[in-house]
Amino acid sequence: MDFHGSCLASIPIEYGDSYDVTCLDNNNVAVTTGNSKCCGINIIHLPSRKRMKFIDLPGKPYSIASNDEMMLCVVQNIGIYQIDKKDYKTSMFIQGNLPYKSFVVTSEDKIYYSNDTSSVICTNKSGEPVSTFNYKSVLQQPRGGTFDNYGNLYISGESSYNVVVLSSDGKQHREILTRSDGLIYPSAIFFDKDENKLIVSSGNTNILIFNVS
Repeated sequence: MDFHGSCLASIPIEYGDSYDVTCLDNNNVAVTTGNSKCCGINIIHLPSRKRMKFIDLPGKPYSIASNDEMMLCVVQNIGIYQIDKKDYKTSMFIQGNLPYKSFVVTSEDKIYYSNDTSSVICTNKSGEPVSTFNYKSVLQQPRGGTFDNYGNLYISGESSYNVVVLSSDGKQHREILTRSDGLIYPSAIFFDKDENKLIVSSGNTNILIFNVS
C-alpha cells in the first residue's frame, strides 16, 4: 500500500491467518499467524510472493520484531520467543503471561515490550530489565511501538486514545497525539524514517498519517 491508500500488491497466506509482520531483509518478511489453528511464523519471499518456511511456536503468536540477528515474537500467555534468523531455531527470551495485545520492538541493543499492567519494559539483549515505563495517567493499554531515527519510542495507547513518545534514554515522555487528532482505539503504529511520517491505525477502519517535525 502506498501513502494514498492504494494497494500495490496482495499476498495470500495459505498456512494460517496473518496478524503482524516484520521485515527480515530487502526480500523477505515474517508474518505471525495470530488467532489461528496453525501457531507460528510464515517466512514470505516478496519477489516471488511465496511462503518459503513455516516456524512452529508453542502458542498463538502475535506481535513480532527483528534485528540483524534474531526475531522476537509475543506468544500469548507464554512470553516472548526469540528465533535465530540463520537457522530459525527458537528459544524462550522472556517468560510471562503476556496478553495477545502485548507488543515487542527492538532498536540497537534495547528491546521493549508491553505487558498486562499497561507497563512498557526495556531490556538488554540478554532479556535483563533496564527500565520500566508505567504512567497510567498518560498511557493505558499500550498496543504498538515504533522508533524514529533518533531512537525515540512512539507508543500507541489503545484505552487512552493517544500516542506517547518516550525518549531514547527512557527518562522523558510526552503525549503527542490524542483523540482530538482522530485517534480511536489506536493499535498498530509505524514510523517511516525516510519520509518522517508517523502511521497509526485508528479503530478497525482508518489509517492516519501524521507529519513529524
